[in-house]
Amino acid sequence: MRQFMHTYNGHGTYSVWTEEYDTLADLLVHARSNTKRKSSDKRDNNSWAGSASLDEACDLGTRGWHEIRPEVDKLINSLDNIISATFGNMFETKFNITGESGDIDRYLIGDPECMVDYVDVPQTRMGRVVRLLINGTVNYNISAETIRQRGAMICSLVDIINRMGVGVEVYSEIATASGGHYHSMLTKLHDSQQLLDIDNLMFAIAHPSMLRRISFSNMEMSKWGEAKKIIGKSYGSASNCKLKSHVNADVVIDNFESGTGNFEEDGMKFIMSTITGLGLI
Repeated sequence: MRQFMHTYNGHGTYSVWTEEYDTLADLLVHARSNTKRKSSDKRDNNSWAGSASLDEACDLGTRGWHEIRPEVDKLINSLDNIISATFGNMFETKFNITGESGDIDRYLIGDPECMVDYVDVPQTRMGRVVRLLINGTVNYNISAETIRQRGAMICSLVDIINRMGVGVEVYSEIATASGGHYHSMLTKLHDSQQLLDIDNLMFAIAHPSMLRRISFSNMEMSKWGEAKKIIGKSYGSASNCKLKSHVNADVVIDNFESGTGNFEEDGMKFIMSTITGLGLI
């Protein structure tokens, strides 16, 4: 884990105390090492936190958590026809002396290669990498189910981009504000050089315990100046991502502000608007 002060230039210039982890496994090891546990290990908020204890949350993150797989599959299946039509194979024209159809202009000028063949060319988009920065922070009043559904949408997006033949790097930023001061816990969840297994991302992106157990434990051990004032209490308030430039993110996923409450409808709109914005459609 690396700790440093990052300068964020958004609507003004801010200093952000940052704690950065190379992998989720590194974060889970650090979170479990907490010997002065407070709200991270509180036992009467299981439904809100999504797990019975900090140790159980660490175990879930280590073993893998796949309960939202049906929601992810539902969204992907709903978009399957669009994906197949838009991101399937393309046809490249080849001129020859024989072929499936004729080119009148070439025929009239006497070009012997006036026939056209259509050669199937896979559309792979090889070489491109999309970097996603996902804000894992929500406020106290956001339900565990809302966190799960939001995470299922994001996991579906990652899976679909990967299916297009585009490399994906995925980062989680848990961004907190307190008294005009800012803190971010940054974790690299997936490197573009690795084979993508979307199941391995589900805990970090969609489980309430990533925020309400794992990040709380990190905060309870943090050297951030504001940490001692807020641990065991509010743990600060949700903030927008501050580390876009640090990870060179192409897409920052902060929140859904125009949701209808319909999981499938919102998910399809979110995914299509994102891949359109990336120029992948």
